[in-house]
Amino acid sequence: MARLRTIAATLTLICAPLVSFGQVKNRIVQPIDKRQMVRLRGNVHLLTRKAADLGRVDGARQLKNVTLLFNQSASQKAELQTLIEQQRDPESPNYHKWLMPEQYAGRFGMSQSDFDKVASWLRSQGFTVDHISRSRTEISFSGSVAQIESVFQTEFHQFNVDGELI
Repeated sequence: MARLRTIAATLTLICAPLVSFGQVKNRIVQPIDKRQMVRLRGNVHLLTRKAADLGRVDGARQLKNVTLLFNQSASQKAELQTLIEQQRDPESPNYHKWLMPEQYAGRFGMSQSDFDKVASWLRSQGFTVDHISRSRTEISFSGSVAQIESVFQTEFHQFNVDGELI
């Protein structure tokens, strides 16, 4: 009987991490509205500080695989840090128990619904969706410089850094 309780307790410890984590919650609760965009700071490459600005990039130029990376919620960040510590701890039931991209997505990526909303929105703006990560942490798309500048309210410039065009 004591051995049966030990086995039951061990199974509970092993299965608890699998059962306790539900689906990722939706964070996009209203339609995407580009009038409510927020300009991100600190997203200019450091090399541009010592580069010669050659002006705007031709709007007709096609850009491929422009990638949007999605932040995790605070609770996802904390849960991921805990999991990483457990995966490194030989005493943990999660020691060296690595996640497949789909498992990662279910715990640390965007919800499937939110991810689908972003992909649909990109398509509605005239972009081609090139790649959707299995972990639901990034999506890549293509379009013209003019499209991207208009939709994301930004500008693309070309720079010369030590004789190299970037």
